[in-house]
Amino acid sequence: MNIFLPKKINQNTIETVYEMHAAAMYGCIFKIVQNKQKADDILMDIFRTFAVEFPNNNPENNQPIWYIKFAMKKAFHYLRQENDGFSSIITERINAIKTAVAQTASATA
Repeated sequence: MNIFLPKKINQNTIETVYEMHAAAMYGCIFKIVQNKQKADDILMDIFRTFAVEFPNNNPENNQPIWYIKFAMKKAFHYLRQENDGFSSIITERINAIKTAVAQTASATA
């Protein structure tokens, strides 16, 4: 995390990223954690991270899959913290989300 927080967060950028990618990100997160409240929390945490770490990010500079991968990494990180049997959960859920990610990538391309 950057110790120098931005003086002004570009709210329009965050809103644009949310409008463009939140639904697909949420879908992937939910498929991984399989809990609505946890998926909501993870998505909000992601956008807090975006606001602090990438305040002037131009969403058009990133491919849509970048946001999906970022969301997946956060969801898997959550599972690692919550579960001792992480390996079996990951194997099971990765197979379940491969199709969803491929569909999302092809739909946004």
